[in-house]
Amino acid sequence: MNKIRTFLPFLCLLACLFSQCSVLHEEIKPTGELLIKENDCFPDVADKYVYPLKYKSEEWNELFAIPESIINAYQLPNDILKSMSTLGLIRSFIDIPLYTLNFWNPYRLETAHEIYLKINSVQELITRKDAAKSLIAYYAASKYDCWNSFSVCWDSYIDCIRLISGRDDFKELSIYCVQRVQDCCEYEQIEGRLYLLEHLFTTLQILGMLNEKDRVESVKLLLEKNSQYNKRHWCTYPCDNLRLNIMVWIMYNDMLPFFGEELLDRMKNGFHQQNHIYDILDFAESFIK
Repeated sequence: MNKIRTFLPFLCLLACLFSQCSVLHEEIKPTGELLIKENDCFPDVADKYVYPLKYKSEEWNELFAIPESIINAYQLPNDILKSMSTLGLIRSFIDIPLYTLNFWNPYRLETAHEIYLKINSVQELITRKDAAKSLIAYYAASKYDCWNSFSVCWDSYIDCIRLISGRDDFKELSIYCVQRVQDCCEYEQIEGRLYLLEHLFTTLQILGMLNEKDRVESVKLLLEKNSQYNKRHWCTYPCDNLRLNIMVWIMYNDMLPFFGEELLDRMKNGFHQQNHIYDILDFAESFIK
C-alpha cells in the first residue's frame, strides 16, 4: 500500500505528460466565424451587430457635432454583449465610423486608447482570453488591396490630371482630382477602419496576451500591410508611419537594449526622425526571421 502511495504522484505526472497536460496548455482559438467574400476588404462575421444609426443619415448629421453622442450611439446592447463572439466584437467595433469624428487623430495613439475604453465592444473584447488570437486572425483576413474599382478610379484620376495639366491653377485643381479618386474608392472608410483595427494591437491588455509567436505574426502582418500601402500610394519611401509606431509597441522589450527607453517612447507615439523609420523597418525584418 505504501509503495502505491509512493508511485501515485509519479504515475499522475506521467499521465499528464502523455496527455500533454491539455488542461494546463489548452490552445486558445478565436470564437466566431469569418465570412470571406470576394472583393470585400474586411471579413464579415455572422453575429456582428448592425447599428441602427446609419453613417451620414439625418440623425447622424445631427449628432456629428457632439462626439460623445456618437460614441454613446454606438454602444452594443447589454443583452447581447456577453454572448457575442470575440470576432463579432472586433467586426462590430470597426463598423463604428470613429475615423470621421473631428477629435480623431489616427497618429496619436494615446487619443485612440482614451476613446476605445469608452466603447463597450472594446471593454468586453479585452476581457476575452482569445482576444489576441482573434485580432490576429481577423487582421490577417483583412485585405488592403481589396478595392475592386481601384483601377477604374485610378484611370479617372489620370484623366483628371491630364485635363488640368499646364494650367496656372494646376496645384489647386489637383486637390480636386485626389478627392475624386478617394471618393470613388471609399478611401477614407477603408483606411479609417483599418487604422481602428490596427490600433487594437497597442491596448495593454491585448499586448499582454501576445506570446512570442503571436508578436512575430503580428509584426509580419503589419509589414505586409505597410508594403501594400506604399505600393498603392506609389511611395518610394515609407509614407505611412502609423504601422511603424504599432510595431514598436509590439517589439518594445526586444528593441529596448538597442534604442533606449526615451527614444522608444517617442517612437511609440510617432515622434521620430526619418532615419528612425528605417531603423524600425530593419529591426522588424530581423524580428520576424
